Order: sequence, then C-alpha cells, then structure tokens
Amino acid sequence: MLRMAGLGVLVFVCEVLADFAWASYMLGVANNKAHRAGAWSGAIQLLGSITILAYVDLPWLVVPAIAGSYVGTVWAVSRGDV
Repeated sequence: MLRMAGLGVLVFVCEVLADFAWASYMLGVANNKAHRAGAWSGAIQLLGSITILAYVDLPWLVVPAIAGSYVGTVWAVSRGDV
C-alpha cells in the first residue's frame, strides 16, 4: 500500500513539474524565446514519459495526475516570468 501511495505522490509531483514546464514553454514561445522554449520542451517530454508509464499499468494514477496538472499550471501562470 505504501508503494502505491508513493507512486501517487511521484505522479502528482511529475505532473506539477510537467504542467509548469508546459506553461513555461508556452510563455517562452509567446515571448519569442526559442532556446528557453526548447529547454522546456525537453522537460515536458521527460516528465510526461514518467507519468504515462506509471498510469498505463495503474489507471487510478490519473487522479493525482489531474491534480498535479492544475497545480503546475496555476503555479507557472501566477509567476508569469518563466
């Protein structure tokens, strides 16, 4: 059971970071910052891969993924300077 909770936390954190990366990527593109957007796109791929691999086998992990997506986007957009 502890392993399952740990996976939920891992997926949540990865999604927070992935959505922060997505919002930061979009802000970089909108501000014509090619290298910054490019770096964020690599982070998106890495973090997205971790979460997808986790919830392919355990579909309930979509729940912490959704929560993490919300938190990550709000965090990045609130900062606005990424």
